[in-house]
Amino acid sequence: MMKKVTTIGFICFFLCLSMVSRAQVIKIENGIAITDLKVKGASYNPIYPYQASIGLEYMDRDHWGLSSSVGFLRKGTSFGLLDEEASMVEKGDGRLHLDYLTLNTTFRLKTNSLSGTNAYVGVGPRVDIYLDGRYKSDYLSGKETGTHKLIAGLKAEVGIDQQIGRYRIGLNASYLPSFVKPYGGKTSTTKEQTFTLGIVLGYLL
Repeated sequence: MMKKVTTIGFICFFLCLSMVSRAQVIKIENGIAITDLKVKGASYNPIYPYQASIGLEYMDRDHWGLSSSVGFLRKGTSFGLLDEEASMVEKGDGRLHLDYLTLNTTFRLKTNSLSGTNAYVGVGPRVDIYLDGRYKSDYLSGKETGTHKLIAGLKAEVGIDQQIGRYRIGLNASYLPSFVKPYGGKTSTTKEQTFTLGIVLGYLL
């Protein structure tokens, strides 16, 4: 229940921020994440979960502007457990999912074409708030524990969009490096990589 209240609270805060900042564009992004977490003692492969966000663009100038968004991000991996006796990796269908509420703001540099087709690059701070985590394999399943509740990082993005009247459609690709590994204590990921690719639909306010 507290997680739901926290999520609703952040969304309400975001909507209030939109009024205060006098947002110029409201947008929705839907797509996939390409995510891979690696921990010692297993063989891992990336997964491609759904990701979505709502966002605002504001302080928009000819060649720069700010963009903020809040959304759902799933990190994780598929894995096989290491069979130490046989020195082999089992061909299981194990999966690990870590779900986050993610918030970010990026500073963008962009083109300003009369045709309405523009490209941009951006970078800025990101915070991931842990919501839930679960693992499941041929051998065991359950709730994931030992994860950090807050993860700070960056969002680096590139994209292109087309303005059609008051509507905007585009593509966005992002890389999400983190300053903090997902796990604390003795269980530490040796590598984490998360990318997102999404279709963005916007409306000029």
